[in-house]
Amino acid sequence: MVREVGNSLASTADSIRAEGRFTDAAEYYSRAAFECFGDGVSAPYGITTSFGEQYLLESATCHLISGNQNRLENRAKIGILVAEDVLNRECDQRLTSAYDQARRGAWYEFIGDFRLLRGDDPSRSYDQARNMYQKFGDPPASLAEQEHLNLFAFYRSVLRIADGDPMVQQETIDEGSLCEWVDHKESTLPESIEDVREMESKNS
Repeated sequence: MVREVGNSLASTADSIRAEGRFTDAAEYYSRAAFECFGDGVSAPYGITTSFGEQYLLESATCHLISGNQNRLENRAKIGILVAEDVLNRECDQRLTSAYDQARRGAWYEFIGDFRLLRGDDPSRSYDQARNMYQKFGDPPASLAEQEHLNLFAFYRSVLRIADGDPMVQQETIDEGSLCEWVDHKESTLPESIEDVREMESKNS
């Protein structure tokens, strides 16, 4: 039920963002995120929480465009703390499957994406994600579970905003391994974020 409410709020945010009302959209994305976080503790592997992380990334992106730096930084701080909390909780679990161990790397990716949005260097977080994937066999990205699907969705969202066409279809990003996915993201997402950042002067 909580995730359904969050997804509904995020759908409203999508519509508002398409109208160019980025500050209003950011607030709806934040509300969507907090709805999802409210159910995160009981969800296995932080699945519901990963929706919240995606929506908080979307909120921070909208604040970036609107020039709301303080709100952007606050959303990023919250997102990083949530990801760290999931990592700490899952480290206490007995995950016997190598794939289940590897998928924890997604939370380092979330941290890196939030750091990138607020203008910090995300490379250490992306390296931690790659190290996790390599340690447990570097699974194919095509086997991605919900955490990575949320990361993919945010990536595509940024590229669509940077491209200026909300309907544009981006390239397939799940044909290689998870390490290759992080390599691809690290080589392309920063430029797209800078393109989005340049939109701030047009919307301030």
